[in-house]
Order: sequence, then C-alpha cells, then structure tokens
Amino acid sequence: EMLSGNEMDEEEWNDLTAKFLTDHQFFTDSARRQFGEQKAKNLKSIIKTKKLFSKVSKNTIPERGIETMFRVALRNNNGLGQIADNKANIMLSVNAIMLSLILSSLLPKLDNNSFLIIPTIIIIIVCLSTMYYAVLATRPKVVRSQYSRDALLANKVNLLFFGNFNNIPLEEFEWGMDQIMSDKNLLYGSLTKDLYYIGLILDKKYKYLRISYTLFIFGLIAAGISYIIALLV
Repeated sequence: EMLSGNEMDEEEWNDLTAKFLTDHQFFTDSARRQFGEQKAKNLKSIIKTKKLFSKVSKNTIPERGIETMFRVALRNNNGLGQIADNKANIMLSVNAIMLSLILSSLLPKLDNNSFLIIPTIIIIIVCLSTMYYAVLATRPKVVRSQYSRDALLANKVNLLFFGNFNNIPLEEFEWGMDQIMSDKNLLYGSLTKDLYYIGLILDKKYKYLRISYTLFIFGLIAAGISYIIALLV
C-alpha cells in the first residue's frame, strides 16, 4: 500500500498474499526444512480465508432468492386480485337476484300493501349501493407513467406494465427491454414498481369490496327490521 499509494481491502490482500506464497520458492534445503512447513500452513490458511470471503460474497446478493421473492409476491398479489374479483362477482350476482325477485314479486303487491313500501325502498337502495361498490371493485384501474428513455434509464418508469408501453413503437419497446434485461438494477427496479402498483390496485379493490359487504350486511339487517316493524304496526 505504501509503494502503490492505493488502499487494499482484506480480500485483495488475501489474493495478493496467496499469489505471493504460491509463486515463492526456497533455494536451499535448509530453508525448505526450516520454513517450508510454516509456509504451507500459511498458504492453507489464506486459501481457507478466501473461500470464506467467496461464500460471504455469494450470500450477499442471493439472486435466486430475490427472484423467488418476486415470483411468490407477484403470484400472491395476483391471487388476491382474483379473490377480490370473485367476491365482487358474488355480491353482484346475489344482489341482482334479490332485485329481480323484488321487482317481480313485491312491487306488484305494493298497491294493496302500502306499509311495505318503505322497507322495499330500503332494500332496493341497499342492493343498488352494494352493486355499485362491487362494480367499482372490479373496474379496471390503470396506473400510468410517462415513458421516455431517460426515465427508463433513471429507473423511474416500469416498462413491464402494459399501460406504459402500449403507446410506444415496437422498436422503442424492444430497446427498453434490452436495457432492462442487460441491467440487473433496472430489472429489479421494474419488478419492484410492478409489485408496488399491483398493491395500490389491490388496496382500492379491497377498500370498495369492504364497503360493499358492509353495506350489504347492515342494509339487510335494517331492511329486515323495517319489514318486521311494518308487519307489526
């Protein structure tokens, strides 16, 4: 370090020492007998240390673990999105059936049973409100970013999402994908943003879905109570 003026870390020092001990040789039998055994021990110790550094460096960036993490996270989030859509479809189907029954069975009888008008209006409002939020939960949501080469290279745009590349030429898309595939930071950055925006969409879905189910539960209770009161009064 004093001769070169450059500081070396421990790994570089071990490499240099191992090379020195490997290339070095004794020229006399006396030197071999006196120092040969210790030299072999030192070389063995240096090689062992280098192997430890190699293991640490490999574990520092567990690429396979990172890829597995992204794969599992994206699969889980996509599964949650499908669950939300299925639950919203259940709400739509149930409330559509209830509305059809009300319109076909109850409405024709309201002329002779005026006391059922208010409870019927309540349950119709509940069904329509529930369906409204269920539709919002299933409505497609596209989070867009303005694409440019500078934005891509600065890792500010996710080219893996269709909303960011559907308006650019094929040649530009191919260029961008080449950049992503050749740069690990761009690749992981794109996957990270993809995961983040999926999370934002899921948050909206489950927010509307929770409102829909809450309205349905408490609305049915309110409608049931109103029917009971109307019948008793």
